[in-house]
Amino acid sequence: MHNASHIIRNEMQNMSSITKSEVTNTSNIIISKTSLNNIAEVW
Repeated sequence: MHNASHIIRNEMQNMSSITKSEVTNTSNIIISKTSLNNIAEVW
């Protein structure tokens, strides 16, 4: 039983790290789109 809870904990940690990197990627994409829009407006 202890093993199962340990595995579940590992899975949850993996999920949260994946989610964090996805959020980071998404915000980076949003930032680059915003800066592209700003550059386009300047030109």
